[in-house]
Amino acid sequence: MTQLHGAVGKVPVEREEARPHNSLRVANRIVATLQDMGVDRVFGIPGGPISPVTDALLDFGIEHVTCQHETMAIYMAAGYARVKKVPAVVMVTSGPGVLNALCGLASAYCDEDPVLLLVGEVATASEGRGALQDGSEGGLNIHQMVEPITKYADVLTQPARAESLVREMGRIMMTVPRGPAVLRLPVDVTQGTLQDGGALPPVSIPQVLAGDIDPDPERCEQIAAAFRNARRPALLAGGALRRAEGAAALLRLAEQTGCPVLTDLESKGLFPESHPLSLGIFGVGGGPKAQRYLQEGCDFLMTVGARLDDTTTANFSPLLQPEGTLVQIDHDPRRLARAYRPDIMMAARLPDALDALSDLLAAAPRNHLALGSFPPPDPRPSGHRLRDVPALDTATILTSSDPQDPAAVIRALQHAFPPDTVFVSDIGNHLLFAGINLELDLPDQFHAAIGLGGMGSGIGTAIGLQLAYGNTRQVVCICGDAGMLMYGNELATAAKLGIGVVLAVFRDGRLGMVQSGNMRVFGRSQDLRIGGIRLGLLARGVGANLATNWAGGGVDRGPRMFDIPIDPNISVPNAREQTIESDE
Repeated sequence: MTQLHGAVGKVPVEREEARPHNSLRVANRIVATLQDMGVDRVFGIPGGPISPVTDALLDFGIEHVTCQHETMAIYMAAGYARVKKVPAVVMVTSGPGVLNALCGLASAYCDEDPVLLLVGEVATASEGRGALQDGSEGGLNIHQMVEPITKYADVLTQPARAESLVREMGRIMMTVPRGPAVLRLPVDVTQGTLQDGGALPPVSIPQVLAGDIDPDPERCEQIAAAFRNARRPALLAGGALRRAEGAAALLRLAEQTGCPVLTDLESKGLFPESHPLSLGIFGVGGGPKAQRYLQEGCDFLMTVGARLDDTTTANFSPLLQPEGTLVQIDHDPRRLARAYRPDIMMAARLPDALDALSDLLAAAPRNHLALGSFPPPDPRPSGHRLRDVPALDTATILTSSDPQDPAAVIRALQHAFPPDTVFVSDIGNHLLFAGINLELDLPDQFHAAIGLGGMGSGIGTAIGLQLAYGNTRQVVCICGDAGMLMYGNELATAAKLGIGVVLAVFRDGRLGMVQSGNMRVFGRSQDLRIGGIRLGLLARGVGANLATNWAGGGVDRGPRMFDIPIDPNISVPNAREQTIESDE
């Protein structure tokens, strides 16, 4: 007799009646190790070669979240793990399974998400013999594909090393800078049995890259001296500082010195944007305040955990190379001096580095540097502050059938949901409007996968975040209609599990960012309209609720979608377009 089991109160999953599990089966040892590491959910799509491991999940009460696409499984797992503070685990099968996961894996690598991708493989006796979906060196050679986008990749060949290999890969992934790892699992190995007395020495993976470094005292003294003599300094905080949970250390240093703070798009909210020292975002998704401050002169700029790529620097703007001193601090030494020429650079644990500087600047006599010694940034235009627009007609904006100004929609969304709402943006024009128009004060309140910039990333991340938060905190995903068409079927996963994520779909009827960029750069574009898609039918078809009127309240028992028509003629220039020049 079979019984159905799954998430409590949700759609059940078929399994055999409870039976004593085989603790010596390799698959069971792998899952037991994951459970000991704090893993309570895994994500993915099952298949034959990974089936011993997914079967073992049933013996340990670990839920398998079955997704609609492997890359979306990685986005969802990464979002879930950001809240739970444990490694994300994704299980996929061989061939198309792992190949479908590559985009998400690359995104995890770019955004320092600790994702363990477990890949089922053909039996070892079939490797190199033309077997279907063979991922070995004699087949698809999956290792060669994933090696550049992981911190470590390996294949399990010795059953006795299963536990120590999984633990060591977990340690590598969680060591800053964090990142993904891939473990390929031949089906005969995972279905095999561990032999008593056959234990091998623990696996020790050479540390390829580690940023768990104490701040260098001499460098800190140099930085503090330059900071102390600055007349018009600024701090630029990046996404790595947010991932290192450095918000408190940043706030302490800024308030102690009275130094204005910029963030980049991925660290939005790390420094409270309502704070008088906040300059907001610099780069793509930024407003005029940060730009103006740097244009008026900056003699000391310290970047902390900023990736400094073309997106976050407004296409490598020279404004980030001040006439005075440029300091770059990062926990990833590969980013040091990659895009700019710092006068002082240091690889270190980021919160510790900021605390060390705060201590030095508090203890030593100041020259020009003192709390309040710098003129505070100009106040933001009142129209951008939600507290100044109490009459905002949220219901009309979010449910109207008339095309809306995307900036007004963003402000309406923030007005409509609780102050601690987590906003996730997918990739598109809506991302720029979200960066400019949301005003966020919490360091974990904004997510966008800008390291790779894959469409659909926001949808998957939002579902994973909402699953982790449950009904304690609302997650709102801002996405476009093209992104919804690409990966919106993942709402079926949210509906099945009763995940109350909200999708605010900006429907401009086209690939808006691409078409508006083409028009600005070339003065013309292909017809990139996507047709009269009825998003409401799509949402209902996969089990989501279409919001036809606005009503406040807590987190719903399932996904909810706002279908919001957007004026396609309103867009924001993207500094990255400067890299493309027309011959005309």
